[in-house]
Amino acid sequence: MIRSILYLEVRDGDYESLVDHFKTAGILERSRQKPGCHGAEIALPCAGQGPVLVTALWDSISAYESWRNDPWRVSSSPGLNAHLVARSDEPPAGVMYRIVHEATLDDEPSNSAQGR
Repeated sequence: MIRSILYLEVRDGDYESLVDHFKTAGILERSRQKPGCHGAEIALPCAGQGPVLVTALWDSISAYESWRNDPWRVSSSPGLNAHLVARSDEPPAGVMYRIVHEATLDDEPSNSAQGR
């Protein structure tokens, strides 16, 4: 599994406008429709300042690359970039991380097993 991480510097600290754009354009929903995407999220800094974090979970590097090169994503970049500090018309590039160890809710013992 691959985790893509994208940091976005928001123009004038207008987080609400950026989130509205993500929702209106359906960016996360569109990425989720790509084969190999398990989910995507956008997160705002709790301190109220700093970059926005966009992450997604992918089956493979090629699945993420398919999203990066998707014609819809490329054509929609100027709309997204209008909300960002000093960006070109190119889609923002994320960093990929290979997941090597994890703990999930599925890993926890059931309540009945704990009582034995």
